[in-house]
Amino acid sequence: QQCVGVLTEQLKFNICHIETSYKPNINILDLCTRIKDNISLELEYSCLYWIQHLVQCKNFDHFQKSILKSIFVNPNTLFWIECLSLLDKLNFGLKSIRKLQWWLKVCELQFLVSHSADDIYCFISKFFIPISASVPHLYISALAFAPCNSLIYKSCSKYFPQRVLVNSQSGYYWRTDDVLLSGKPEGVSRIVFEPLTNLIYSASSNDILQIWNPYSGCKVEHNIIGHSGRITVLAILYQKQVLISGSWDGIIYFWDLNALKNIYQPLTEHRSPISGLLFTQNCRTLISACAKKIVSWDLSCGFPIVQYVYSQQNIRCICLTTDDQYLICGTSKHIIIVLNMLDGTKLTEFGNPAFVIMSSMICLPTTKKLVCGTGRGWIVVWD
Repeated sequence: QQCVGVLTEQLKFNICHIETSYKPNINILDLCTRIKDNISLELEYSCLYWIQHLVQCKNFDHFQKSILKSIFVNPNTLFWIECLSLLDKLNFGLKSIRKLQWWLKVCELQFLVSHSADDIYCFISKFFIPISASVPHLYISALAFAPCNSLIYKSCSKYFPQRVLVNSQSGYYWRTDDVLLSGKPEGVSRIVFEPLTNLIYSASSNDILQIWNPYSGCKVEHNIIGHSGRITVLAILYQKQVLISGSWDGIIYFWDLNALKNIYQPLTEHRSPISGLLFTQNCRTLISACAKKIVSWDLSCGFPIVQYVYSQQNIRCICLTTDDQYLICGTSKHIIIVLNMLDGTKLTEFGNPAFVIMSSMICLPTTKKLVCGTGRGWIVVWD
């Protein structure tokens, strides 16, 4: 409540008195002084953390609803984004809004997600580059080109009558465009998507993990560094906000997505490059594979439950049946092996020499079918 009080009292248009839109933020020589003089520490804290305080509430009531209205359906929305841009915290704001959306879904308030938080998220994401580069373009460019049926345009445009009028905004509603994520000259080996924050985590051909905003195309936060070899596999446990990575060094790391640091003891049972990582549906067991070994790990303690060694061919990929009863392994030649998840015993194996390398596989959820990608360009469906 105190954070919202500070926001409603201190937020205002052009809070740092920037005279022109022709200069990007980095070229305003006294911007740091202006920020210090015009954005109080209380306002800075409130801009960054009011959502974190709000989502700690277990139940949604009239008070929380009034808080959202005081920020999201009037010009305070733009003034808040303006402060985030000046503080160079737009990425932080996007992550906070995703937390708010998740919280609203838990509270079963879908209408608020689609008509407020989701709209603000789309607005910042679509115009991330001009807003972060030059604060005045929040009003000159972003608001002017926002879809005319978006909530932020309908609720805020009337307060800025001298804005540029666009004959036809970019459609009536938000749409998804292709975005190029650049900055990986060494090549990308793996990517995963985290649905809570809508961020992409990519592994490069060296030992670096990077984080991307798929809407703006911008890199988020710092690189995650820990492996000593090329990262070969990624898996994400979004319920616990944990990213798991394996590499050529044979080590499996657990990364806290909020703190961006390793949080558990690395798993070092493997002695060769990790070729597969996946979870059971209850998220209690992690399955990892390397050249000739598969290990089932208890995630509550980090100890191996079952180990299976197959000495004849290298394991290239793994997948689970939809009931988590059987683990299926594709090998470097033409053999597919089916294992019992309880004790690791081999139930059967099959294959076709014409297909050679099994490079990827997935079990179809509605039928007893296994789909495999092969090194010769075939996609093969097995019963």
